[in-house]
Amino acid sequence: MKGTIEAEGKYNDLLKSHLAELSSMEDAESGGDFDSMEEIPDEKAESKKREASQLPEDLKAKQDLIKKEREEVQQKGAVGWSAYIAYFTAGFGYLGVIVVIVLFIAAQTMTISADYWLSIWSNLEEEFENKQKQIKSCLQNLETQNVNCTQILFDIDSNTDPSSINLIYDDRERSYKIYLTLVCIAFFVVSVRSVAFFMLCVKNSKNTYQKLFASVRDTTIRFFDLNPIGRILNRFSKDTNNMDEMLTLYLYEFCQILMVIVGALVVPISVNPWMLLPLIPLGLAFYVIQKYFVSTARELKRLDNIGRSPIFVHTNTSIEGISTIRAASKGQLLTSEFYSHYDYHTRAYFGFFVVHRWFGLRLDFLCSLYTIMTLFACIFLRDNLGLKSGQIGLLMVYLFQLFDLFQWCVVLSTMVENLMTSIERIVEYT
Repeated sequence: MKGTIEAEGKYNDLLKSHLAELSSMEDAESGGDFDSMEEIPDEKAESKKREASQLPEDLKAKQDLIKKEREEVQQKGAVGWSAYIAYFTAGFGYLGVIVVIVLFIAAQTMTISADYWLSIWSNLEEEFENKQKQIKSCLQNLETQNVNCTQILFDIDSNTDPSSINLIYDDRERSYKIYLTLVCIAFFVVSVRSVAFFMLCVKNSKNTYQKLFASVRDTTIRFFDLNPIGRILNRFSKDTNNMDEMLTLYLYEFCQILMVIVGALVVPISVNPWMLLPLIPLGLAFYVIQKYFVSTARELKRLDNIGRSPIFVHTNTSIEGISTIRAASKGQLLTSEFYSHYDYHTRAYFGFFVVHRWFGLRLDFLCSLYTIMTLFACIFLRDNLGLKSGQIGLLMVYLFQLFDLFQWCVVLSTMVENLMTSIERIVEYT
């Protein structure tokens, strides 16, 4: 369909012709009656004033609409599941995600199995050594042996030389082979898990970027009219860098530490089920603090991302108009505006950092409280629960891991969600 030129000329001439056209339409509607023509002038004057005042209002409304469309939209609340699904399924679909999750679970299971077998091995060593010491003690005191020695030496020749009693666990080689096999399997599964995870992330990032590029390349010209070049560059520079580098590394470390923390919670509970009782109130306290922290940190990160776009826009426009700026001696004014944009971005970034420290202090307190309660319970309830030294050692190892890694895991989860805001911004353009 071909367009037509309705009118040409200056703005004031076109405005007058527009009002004249409205007047002629009113005259035609009046039927050309002489009486009515005499009554029209006052109404025509009022109509002209009304149209003249209405036209700027319409123009102002259109300008406000265009300004609103030009503003960058700040998302509210948690990152939508659509952003997660769009990113994680961009490479190999849901099958790739399921395979990686299974590999993470399998790797942590094999790691726990190796540690658990090590505790069983240490218990067997201790039991064997204690038994051999009792046999040696009974052989050295045959004349004063009691009922216990009679039971201990039931299968032992009384003429055996006490010095020939072996205190070293005779099945140590088999236990060592089992432990070595479990460690090798765990190492293999962890290696496969790492390769599969990074392959998935690389494929996801590549396909997501290709979608972004294709969408911007094939979009309408109005898109570039409404979105400044700095805002588009922010997607292709900082947001893409977050997706390619930061998100992949932080996401892998978060998933790895999360599996360790799950094991650190499951192992103590399996050794001492009573540890589930203090975990419930501490878990509720952690949930309340974490929910407050994540919502605050997420919005600060969004302000950080949005506050970066004006810096790009200002820098780009300043470089393009540098000759005009110097000719008009407005360099100081542009410098002040740049500092204003930069201060806005820095305030959001500093607030994001302070919130992390606030959360870390409270999380350290909760982890310390749970560790102290668990250790004292195991020490005082050792005889009642029938805990062995190997089990207590395993429990202490995982508890200290929980103390060191729990805060870092929550920080990583927040950083991953904050970096997912970059994915959210990229998906917005796709």
